[in-house]
Amino acid sequence: ILAQVACVLMQSPMREKSAVELAYISDELFKRLLDGSLRFFVCYDGSDYSHAGLQLCLSLFMPQERSSTLKVMHIYDNTKDYLAGTKFNPERLEQTVNDTCVTSVSKSRYAVLFQPKHTNDTDVQVGPSLIDQANADHSDFVVMGLVGRKGIKKSSFAGTPMGKQLDFAMSHTNGSIIVIQDVQTASTLKSNTKTIFAVSVCLNTASTKGFIDALRLSKPGDEIRVVYVKSFLERTESDYTIALRTKFSKLFETIHEEMKDVAHATYGDRVCSFHLLQKKKGYTTPQAIVEFADDAGAHFIVVGTNVLRSREKGKEHLGSISMQILMDSHKNFVIAHHHPSE
Repeated sequence: ILAQVACVLMQSPMREKSAVELAYISDELFKRLLDGSLRFFVCYDGSDYSHAGLQLCLSLFMPQERSSTLKVMHIYDNTKDYLAGTKFNPERLEQTVNDTCVTSVSKSRYAVLFQPKHTNDTDVQVGPSLIDQANADHSDFVVMGLVGRKGIKKSSFAGTPMGKQLDFAMSHTNGSIIVIQDVQTASTLKSNTKTIFAVSVCLNTASTKGFIDALRLSKPGDEIRVVYVKSFLERTESDYTIALRTKFSKLFETIHEEMKDVAHATYGDRVCSFHLLQKKKGYTTPQAIVEFADDAGAHFIVVGTNVLRSREKGKEHLGSISMQILMDSHKNFVIAHHHPSE
């Protein structure tokens, strides 16, 4: 389904298409996209962040589609005997996870995997083991805390406060990543809560994948606000902005009109809107997007990234604007992973 969406919504190399064709998604395809089951993978360590991620999946995402599934995985250090008397005791954590899951979904819809870090012959690397399992399960969304239970550290990514497992996951996970920053919001969102997604887009196909992921995570009644920030010096619209209007003109029919900066559409009972923002003097693009998300009351900010950025091109996991949005905002974050082969 995503391959078809990528073909019609993104600028696919499969054959040349007009801008209208590129933006067209049939009602049937939308129904299949929105009704499809999802596979969630929670990286659990007992921290408030990871437990909020588990609660988010069980209370908000899992009830939307009865065939969606969940796997919770924790790799514990079996050489640290002092953990036995703490809340991070592996047996206690496993019982907590099972108790949390069984009260929300049937046992056939979730699995819990606790694995020791040290065995007789080998030592397991936590990050690679978690992500290898998530990829082997073909997980659609990997859920992780911004940091682990040791709190904020400086990662290898430009000094960004981020747990090293998330740092690793960004460049090795095939599925998209849901990053938990706001524990309170993630713990309290329910299936009957109107959820608001703010999606940062540009002409990059990876950012458009963010719009698709927002649709997949949403439910009827939710709001998806797509936003693009124009240059402060853009007195008349640039070729780039005009191309962006053209790209989204079928999904948001009136956005093709020059100087019309807001357009609306409804897909599968989701309320979608497209916003072209004029950057304020002294503001950066990330600051403008974060302010927009705050004013909209967004629960999630969604950005996209090409999975080959770091794997083959030697670039950082996220583009500079997307990473700065993550650093400037305290909202929960969705990093939509796009693979050029999709």
